[in-house]
Amino acid sequence: EFRRVLFRSGKVTRINLATDAGNSIISYQTVKLFDAESSNTNGRYIYTGLETGVDNSGVLWLYFGTGDTQKIQDQYSGMQNRIYGIKDTAWPSITSSPSTGTVVNCINTSTGCPLSTNLGWYTNLLNYQKLTAQPTINGTTVYFPIYEPPTLTNICTSGKAILKLTNSICGNSIAADPDKYLGTGVLSKAVTSGTKLVIGISGTADVTQAKGFNKTDNVIVGDISGTTATADVTIEAWREN
Repeated sequence: EFRRVLFRSGKVTRINLATDAGNSIISYQTVKLFDAESSNTNGRYIYTGLETGVDNSGVLWLYFGTGDTQKIQDQYSGMQNRIYGIKDTAWPSITSSPSTGTVVNCINTSTGCPLSTNLGWYTNLLNYQKLTAQPTINGTTVYFPIYEPPTLTNICTSGKAILKLTNSICGNSIAADPDKYLGTGVLSKAVTSGTKLVIGISGTADVTQAKGFNKTDNVIVGDISGTTATADVTIEAWREN
């Protein structure tokens, strides 16, 4: 048996699949791990995939965020998107079914690191920001590609492309300038290559305010943060059918 984690609107669902010798699915079980409590009022929908990693204690972490990328310029009172780092507390068991978590079970990163009794952490995004691509883990750092729409008086212009750097376990800022302004437009998923981070942008790249980053047309290359020999989170495996 093996598992995958999928999204349904604002919910994270684990699907345990049972297969036969030919790897054909013969049965499955769904477990709702987390509810972002999405609504038309808060706009907190999940449109991108999650990133996973296992910490040194053997805990499986899931990193994801919210933002309606089909209405990326939207901004209205009550909108509140977030980024998250939560645990699958049952992993690697496939028979245990943890109860569905919400932010009530998590720590807001403005108050400190999650305790062992907490499901994880979350951060409220400001200025109607939205996550635009799947996060990336490298060492102790999680990279979240963020879009911030322009003010309503400049709604026809492109908004800000921001790469948000957070600590993998606490979710707090990992540098003096954790929000890297990389230009205007929408960022792609960040890809690691050796000691470098590569990320695309749909608009105009601007790295004058991002130390350690360079650009060539619509491709931005930066130095990786948090690459230490004792990384808290590492990618163990990935499979997609």
